[in-house]
Amino acid sequence: MTAIKNNGTAVAVATSEKATEVLTAVVVSKPDNGAKKAVNLPADLIEPGNYNARKTFDPDALRELSQSISVHGLIQPITVRTRDEGERLRYEIICGERRFRACRMLDMKEIPCIIREATDEQARQISVTENVQRVDVPPMEAAEEYKYQLKKGADVASLAVIYGKSEKHIYQMLKLCDLIPGIAKLIRERKLSPSAGIVISKYDKKMQGDILKDRLGEDGRGEWCSISAGALEGKIQSCYTNSLENYHFDKTACIKCAFNSSNFDLFAEGSGCGKCTNEKCLSDKQTAFLVDQAKAEALKDPNLTFIGDQYSYGCEAKQIVKKGGYEFKNVHRHNLTKYPTAPHRPASYRLQKAGGLRESTSQTRQGHGAVRK
Repeated sequence: MTAIKNNGTAVAVATSEKATEVLTAVVVSKPDNGAKKAVNLPADLIEPGNYNARKTFDPDALRELSQSISVHGLIQPITVRTRDEGERLRYEIICGERRFRACRMLDMKEIPCIIREATDEQARQISVTENVQRVDVPPMEAAEEYKYQLKKGADVASLAVIYGKSEKHIYQMLKLCDLIPGIAKLIRERKLSPSAGIVISKYDKKMQGDILKDRLGEDGRGEWCSISAGALEGKIQSCYTNSLENYHFDKTACIKCAFNSSNFDLFAEGSGCGKCTNEKCLSDKQTAFLVDQAKAEALKDPNLTFIGDQYSYGCEAKQIVKKGGYEFKNVHRHNLTKYPTAPHRPASYRLQKAGGLRESTSQTRQGHGAVRK
């Protein structure tokens, strides 16, 4: 048996020759909020609770933990609360389910536990606090728990205090809840980094779906899955956004728009109009602008005929103008951009009188004939 004192807590570890008989006991020198001395409870009376933020358990990590417990014992007992189910008292895990699973892998008959009295909400709070403060908590599950707490009436400032995180961290993690299921799944499976997920979460659901299908792949093998968040940011802006400077409609409403990249922490450009990340909104505004421009020109000349690019047949603005009774003619694109070829100045020998020009031409033809012979 060995004894270690650390921060006012005495830890006693008792071991035997059999790994499955490893027992531990923890005595808290300053019990707080109902904390009590650890006791060994029958493993078959302990069951997982419904409050654990962690929903996934890495099999390899569990095996490593069970190996550690077999050698050193369970240094930190799990925390449980009593559940009265008829004639037999049972214990529900508040925090420590991962440790509990590792102990069961060792077929331990008894597991060291600290029994606490807690309501459902208190149990959830304790569980989340214990899990979120661990560095290996899955990011999507932490984000979902933050969202749940906000729905229950908490605010970001209080969550930052409770979980020991910055408010910026809470806000960024909450953005993961805005991801479509396919991208969230990639993060759960660790095929996409949380920071990359935060970048993608800035965009609407349709664009996220396009990014998933075209660049990430539902299996997480796409070309964009392995690049850094910074590189991903640049690629998305290049391939999926449009610079507002290229559009001439009134952009007053765009200045403070949530879909303007200038208003994103991760996309801030510092100057200019920014980039629009809402494809539908941009298309609607551009369509309205083109229709208004067409109507204004039509008022000046009722007999006006509109000319359209042959590739713009499905253009929404064009269809709206046509429904207004105006004629549209399609032309080939090269006719819209090419100018007539300028004539060349004739050679000086051609600037003779007509007879001499014909003679010169005739001689030239005869000379060509002689060459062919």
